[in-house]
Amino acid sequence: MYRRKLSFKPSEIKLEKDHKLKIIIISGLCIAVLILFYFFITSEGKNETISENSKPDQLSKEEISQKVDSIAFTFGIKKEWIKDISNKKENNSGDKLLITKEIHIPNDLPSIQLNLEYSNYFRDRNFKEKITEDPKTKNVIMELYTANVNDAIGKLSGILKFIYDDSLKRKVSEVCIVLDSIDFYPLDNVSGILNSTEEFSLFLPLRNDKSDYQSKILGSERDYLLRFFIGDEKDITSDFKSDMKADVWKAKIRSASINYQNSGGIFLTGKTQIKEFENEIKKEFLKNNITVYSDTLLSGFQKSEQTVNSLFSDIITQSNSGKTFLLYSVNLSPEEFKYYDSQLFKLKKLGYKFFNFTDIMKKINNNIYNLTQKDSIKTKKSL
Repeated sequence: MYRRKLSFKPSEIKLEKDHKLKIIIISGLCIAVLILFYFFITSEGKNETISENSKPDQLSKEEISQKVDSIAFTFGIKKEWIKDISNKKENNSGDKLLITKEIHIPNDLPSIQLNLEYSNYFRDRNFKEKITEDPKTKNVIMELYTANVNDAIGKLSGILKFIYDDSLKRKVSEVCIVLDSIDFYPLDNVSGILNSTEEFSLFLPLRNDKSDYQSKILGSERDYLLRFFIGDEKDITSDFKSDMKADVWKAKIRSASINYQNSGGIFLTGKTQIKEFENEIKKEFLKNNITVYSDTLLSGFQKSEQTVNSLFSDIITQSNSGKTFLLYSVNLSPEEFKYYDSQLFKLKKLGYKFFNFTDIMKKINNNIYNLTQKDSIKTKKSL
């Protein structure tokens, strides 16, 4: 059977290919347009929601004023240090400003910390801020503007002034935390505590079976303390027993002074009613250039379900009572220390300062010296 052979001209093949290519391109463009339109609609809706929720003119003056005050309080600023200044100034639209406050601050409070906190608050509510600092006084003025898409400057809506005042002082203590019994917790978790950026000291475990903890602590170059127990002849676990020969306990002291010469100090505890023996030990430590402290110097803090919160509460209470220096011996588990480490910024914002034991004792001794010098000057003047 004869079959007819089909044939196409080259021009016809080219036209068909061009036609298919056009269809593919047009289809792709349509799909792209639909996708872009979808994202435009959804993002527009989101922007409208955000804009409506954070629109500056929807915020009441009372709401802004209360928030400004509450932020200041977290820095230890008292209510009487915050003043509402004259609100006669109008913005470029003739409206009264939403807020005009003058916040007086003590010299130890960096204004940059306040600026950051207030800037974050107002930016979240769709304000822009303009900050000006006086190079001489370091006083800061923060002008607040409503964000306006059509206006690069925006509308002036508020003014905050941060004024340094030499007469102001936050009533806060300087604090030292000494961690006790750290060797009762897993060594891996102890490493996390030692890596903290916060300042604290700890008691170095001296038992032979705790050598791995000793190495870890000494290797961290943390400030550490030593604790020795005093007892009578019946206290077989004591480091110094009253029936020990003098050359034995003196050799023990010399060994401690050589092996732990970087120690922040020695604490003696136990049966301290053996006063004569205790005094002999103290004298020998001093001969070896190691200071001995009474264990009453550190306020013991008992563990509880809310150990860290109770500790913070006690720090504030003791500080409010007028105490300048606070030293605590605290037993914190790794989990409790992690919480302590994450929450300490709240006290620091209020102005509390934390030191290791060696540094705070230097401050205490300098303070005692300065007070003694002042008393001496007063006595000479009275004569």
